Amino acid sequence: MRQHMCMSRIRLFIAVAALAFAAQSAFAQFGFPIQNNGVIWRNYASGITSRVAKQQLVVLETQGDLDRYWLNVMGRKPETSPRDIDWSKEKLVAIHAGARPSGGYTITVQNVIRVSPTVARIVATEWTPMQRQFVTQAVTSPWTLIRVDRGPFELDLDLRQKQGPPPGTTIIGSPERGRRCHCDNCACGCGCGD
Repeated sequence: MRQHMCMSRIRLFIAVAALAFAAQSAFAQFGFPIQNNGVIWRNYASGITSRVAKQQLVVLETQGDLDRYWLNVMGRKPETSPRDIDWSKEKLVAIHAGARPSGGYTITVQNVIRVSPTVARIVATEWTPMQRQFVTQAVTSPWTLIRVDRGPFELDLDLRQKQGPPPGTTIIGSPERGRRCHCDNCACGCGCGD
């Protein structure tokens, strides 16, 4: 009996810890500030078109940096760049996947972790299209911008690829609707098991 209670408490602790980790990542995805190992960050903007051909990490420290980035990388007039950044407290970090052969690619940031006193690592995922997924037939260049509080550290990037849409995404119009699931995840939202 005592061993059973101990195992129940361990399972409860693991479940609570997993829920807390998932909630932290979800809060940052929706723009709420998250602090992890002294690094406070949150999502800012994302898209699928830019002029960047190769994977790139760009740190923007001032409004001038953002204006130049907006013109050279996004192809937009500098006066249309966002003006809501408090540059004395935070900086923007742009993560670019580079040119991709079609739509269906996106980038999400899971965390920014201090890995040493002088380095913080951005942990991100590039989501790639599933097989037989309907996608835009045009070259894209996915990117995301995050806000990071200023600190005495350099930033590096750990960008990994995963197939399928980011969690919480629903795919509409799957060519496999009504057939056996080909993604081995009938809860993925692709509609192939409907």
